[in-house]
Amino acid sequence: MSLRGLRGLSQKQLKDVALLCGGVAVLLFAAVFISQVPVDGTPLASNLSQSQAAATALGDSQGIPSGYTGSTYTADPTCWVNWSYASYGPNWGPLCPTIGNSNFGSGTSPDQDTFSSGVFSVDLGSGRGQSVNTTRTVTATYDQSAAVIASCSKNGCFYSCPSGYALHTGSKGATPTCSKTIAGSMAAPVSNAVGSQVYVYPSQTVTFEWSCLPSRTVYAEYKSGGGWLSVAQWYSVFVYSYGLASSVTGSGTGFTPSGLYGTQSVTAPSTTGTYNYSLTCNGGTNAMTIPVIVSPAPAVTITGNGSNPFTAVPGQAVSIVGTFTAGVGDTLVQTALNDYQNNALPGVAWTPPTNKSYTFTPATTGSYIFYPAVQTSKFPGWNNYNKSLTVNVVAQCPNGSGPTGSCTACNSGYVIQGTAPSNSCVPQCPNGTGPAGSCLTCNSGFVPSGGNCVAQCVHGTGADGNCATCDNGFVLTNGYCVVPPPPSIVSQLTATPAHVRTGSSTSLSWTTVSMTSCTVKNDSGTTLSTASTSPGLLSGPLTHKTTFTLSCTDGTTIYTSTVTVPLVPLIQEI
Repeated sequence: MSLRGLRGLSQKQLKDVALLCGGVAVLLFAAVFISQVPVDGTPLASNLSQSQAAATALGDSQGIPSGYTGSTYTADPTCWVNWSYASYGPNWGPLCPTIGNSNFGSGTSPDQDTFSSGVFSVDLGSGRGQSVNTTRTVTATYDQSAAVIASCSKNGCFYSCPSGYALHTGSKGATPTCSKTIAGSMAAPVSNAVGSQVYVYPSQTVTFEWSCLPSRTVYAEYKSGGGWLSVAQWYSVFVYSYGLASSVTGSGTGFTPSGLYGTQSVTAPSTTGTYNYSLTCNGGTNAMTIPVIVSPAPAVTITGNGSNPFTAVPGQAVSIVGTFTAGVGDTLVQTALNDYQNNALPGVAWTPPTNKSYTFTPATTGSYIFYPAVQTSKFPGWNNYNKSLTVNVVAQCPNGSGPTGSCTACNSGYVIQGTAPSNSCVPQCPNGTGPAGSCLTCNSGFVPSGGNCVAQCVHGTGADGNCATCDNGFVLTNGYCVVPPPPSIVSQLTATPAHVRTGSSTSLSWTTVSMTSCTVKNDSGTTLSTASTSPGLLSGPLTHKTTFTLSCTDGTTIYTSTVTVPLVPLIQEI
């Protein structure tokens, strides 16, 4: 059976074959080669895309912080070398990354294991980041002075080695040798590694990620059995182990790492300049440094019809304008206007990198959000720098134009009452300015009264029907200013004849001016007349001395006049 046939056997089958065949151990090693990781100081862009960096990914066996979404690559604390790369062996894992297919420990040159012992990165979000890593190299050598023990028969030769030595068969047909692993020697850490610089704007949140390899242990696989073509069980043998990082230290504004792997978000300095952030895996690496340059962020604005936020009505055209200005020493690369899902608005090209505009005409009410976006040479990731525009589309103002609550003009007969965003169009004050019921000024011939404009008092001040004062020559009568009546005149009540005989009558006379009512009564209270004037009223037969009274009024004053008519004494001759 060929060695390739081993791939088709289970572990139990391999063990059964080994028990049947017995024999000496054939030690088969696969060479350990330089790990496929970038050299010191080289950004990990090729396999990490500089996205969210990957400092925490020195192998899942170290654990990955909760929520970590960055790329990963393997540099395991424990690994195996075998012939799996040549389709041999049980493929124990994880395998030590190798290049080529040489057997471990063969040849005149020592075998070397080079691996990443520390990674330090910065995650700027939006697909931007930077990483730097350091490597360590272990060189393993062997004592090959032990003689091979051979046992041959008609079935072939079986080979073994003294205790503590491993059998190395070499290529097919070659004379086997015995080798003994001597602890590998680890080279000093490489010089300080410096990554490419990254740009951030003042006070930007920056996330650092790191991972340090705590130790490195390597095993090699070997197969026990007789002969080159014999089938036997595969085993592993310890090659070497080295302790690496035991703790971490860091430097840089606000950066205080703790633990062999982790993440920490810091606030970048508010002052422009270059700031170095470094991390050292104590015992495993020298410092890994990423220069962080704080540079002025692009100035970005966005407005709708010159305002932000802006309130519109359905059907109203809104001119959305975004302005972009690169910071000192920076240049614009692309600019854009995006919708609420950060999708580019139709017809707004990213290049050339100039100010952008877009006309938005809403069909229905609602809130619409727009974002500016910019890329610059220093800040290549799309970013809106926390700028946005909200266009609130509401129903149109009743009896006017503009949005409800923010009326801009009113229809004829209506005026704006209140201030935005709580104004409205209300009926205009009749015969004046301002809202009805809250007139501000009145037209000529009208005066304010109870919030309205009413006709002015004729020949006076105040409202008509409620005059406050009257002009000269007019008097206030029942709320109006009127021409005063002439002076009230009441003539003396007279009786002709002034004396009468018993049973005779007398004639009463009087005249008045501006009287509203008059009465003439005798002394018994009987009303003889209500006329305001009389040239002669007969009193009727008088039987005793009688007094007559004239009473008149002009509405405010009562005027009286009396006359007494005595009887002529009866004379009887004797």
